[in-house]
Amino acid sequence: MTLSITTPFLIILKQIQKRGKLIYGSEFRLNRNVIKTITHLSRYFSNDCTSKGTSKINPHKGILLIGKPESGKTTLMYLLNFLFKTRNTYQLKSCLEIDNYYKKYGLLAIQEKFIESKKRYCLDDFGLEKITENTSIIKLIIEAKLKDSTGIKLHLITSLSLKEIRKNYGSPFVKTLEKNFNIINL
Repeated sequence: MTLSITTPFLIILKQIQKRGKLIYGSEFRLNRNVIKTITHLSRYFSNDCTSKGTSKINPHKGILLIGKPESGKTTLMYLLNFLFKTRNTYQLKSCLEIDNYYKKYGLLAIQEKFIESKKRYCLDDFGLEKITENTSIIKLIIEAKLKDSTGIKLHLITSLSLKEIRKNYGSPFVKTLEKNFNIINL
């Protein structure tokens, strides 16, 4: 598939490259394999979901970014959050960090800090948290945020495939994810 690279998109790529070098060092490079993903994500975050090639992107859903470990998923979401910060700012939070917070402070603290909060979150490393007694605090947060009627979007980053998510969380939960998230593979 050949991507048509427009001038505004070239500007976005240059800004991502520049910011990436500033944060991660002069060796930072955008891999050709992520250009298609950057195209979808930048159109989503700039609310340009009607452009050619983005028919599967729904601006009313969150993002579920799936990719292999160490493929740059978190870096992309971090850089795009900076680039489009005035429109769609979200806090990037590690699911492992949230899981540890839950173990230390309990469910009431989780409800207050994450579930009842009106902040937008991008939950990183979804699926790596410990699942105990057939439940996951992250799953509870996701389900609660999706039931929130204020329309606050939630984004997820994972190295698990949908098949692995189905195995760990069940088919009904995967159907919920498919209904509420734009699933983008890196």
